[in-house]
Amino acid sequence: MNVGAVKTDRARILPLRALFLEEIDAQVRYDACHGRGWTDSYLLTADEAAVGYGAIKGLNEVADRDTVFEFYVSPPWRRHAGALFRALLDASGARHVECQSNDRLLAGMLFEFAQNVRSDVVLFEAHAVTDLAFPGGLVRARRESDRIFDHTVEPVGDCVLEVQGEIVATGGFFLHYNPPFADLYMEVSEPHRRRGAAATSCRRSSGAATSPAGFPRPAAASITWARAPR
Repeated sequence: MNVGAVKTDRARILPLRALFLEEIDAQVRYDACHGRGWTDSYLLTADEAAVGYGAIKGLNEVADRDTVFEFYVSPPWRRHAGALFRALLDASGARHVECQSNDRLLAGMLFEFAQNVRSDVVLFEAHAVTDLAFPGGLVRARRESDRIFDHTVEPVGDCVLEVQGEIVATGGFFLHYNPPFADLYMEVSEPHRRRGAAATSCRRSSGAATSPAGFPRPAAASITWARAPR
């Protein structure tokens, strides 16, 4: 059997990518790279039949194409996943991969082909409804008249946590991931950290995201590796 990887346009892989998104059923960290034109697409073939796809992006620079970040093979062909992954590496010249730990197929390729594995980001899935509260705090929508503390990491959110007239935390969500998943964020003023303010503001942000359209469910862990010969 002859396996291969052929560079193609994104439209060609869309039906296969829909199967990938259905199977992973989780937030895909680099989903937006496709729509922004930051990727190259490859069709994976076995005896000239399309059996999967791979997607390549830049690890550190948008213009680079050195990192595998999506790899999907139709279930009947997965016993040949290793050979197809090698074909993708050879065709694309990719030297790295960024892989979510809940992407089982690509994670399997990671441990078969890689060295220098490291984790730089951990994302947590919202799997249960909580009833968190901050003593003396009120979570509400942000007003134009609010005096907001200086944010150093995250943007100012649409929800705020107010304690005795002071805004001590803000939170919000982005919808730039694959539907129906959202990215929750929050920041707490320095004197009020490690007391549960972030969890409380995050809960309100999650509720705000959920109410209009059934959002959200943040995802998993992201791990990076450097390519190694087998």
